[in-house]
Amino acid sequence: MIKCEGKELPEMFEGYKTSDLLKTWEEIKTGGTKAPKGQIEAMGNLLADHKLGIYGAYNNKTKSPKE
Repeated sequence: MIKCEGKELPEMFEGYKTSDLLKTWEEIKTGGTKAPKGQIEAMGNLLADHKLGIYGAYNNKTKSPKE
């Protein structure tokens, strides 16, 4: 398992190494990536499924104080 933002992630996600997907995310945040479209889509799905990055920030922002 890989840990990111305090969450355990699988070694593989949608046929890609999770570490490669996280690397792609870092590349995009710092200016761009040459990753293929399928890998970028898998990266977005990983972020959304595990509420990481922008999805985690959005989720935390929209929670009510009681949650």
